[in-house]
Amino acid sequence: MEREKEYKIICKIKQGDKKSYSKLVDFYESDVRHIIVFALYDKSITDDLVQQTFVNAWFMLDTFDESREFGPWIRTIARNLVKNEMRSFSRRQKHLASYQDFLIDTMENEEETSTDTKYKQALLLCSKQLNEVAAKALKLRYEDGLSFDVIAKKIGRTLAGSRQLLTRVRGQLKTCISTKIKNEVQI
Repeated sequence: MEREKEYKIICKIKQGDKKSYSKLVDFYESDVRHIIVFALYDKSITDDLVQQTFVNAWFMLDTFDESREFGPWIRTIARNLVKNEMRSFSRRQKHLASYQDFLIDTMENEEETSTDTKYKQALLLCSKQLNEVAAKALKLRYEDGLSFDVIAKKIGRTLAGSRQLLTRVRGQLKTCISTKIKNEVQI
């Protein structure tokens, strides 16, 4: 773009003609995209950084020195965003690797405790003692993840009735499990 034409566009923008900014975006977008895609090779990040480049330039346009060319200035903004993304990516990779090591160690050293096993077995036994409608409502809510209104339709109750039923069932299960664990009944 000619420097004089660029200067006129920037002056218009600074005077409040926001629509003129699209001319700069249209002209420089491919330059900015090439800089970013060459460095990162990731389309989604490239798209985000191209957009962010022009957003940053928009907010910093008041600081732009009109005696200089706009092209190098916008490309510098793009390069700085690429550098920041690369640093951020490197940090994320280090954190991810560290977290993966933690998970591997945890999973290797983690065994199901006897208490967990007792609770699971007690839950299974207590669930078998529920009536058919209560068991169905429990399954629909906690295994299938359905909402209360869908559960109400499936078990033939009102919304309030299905909520009340599940509240009672949870209470029954809690009492039953506590009793079995407390008494250490062989399961």
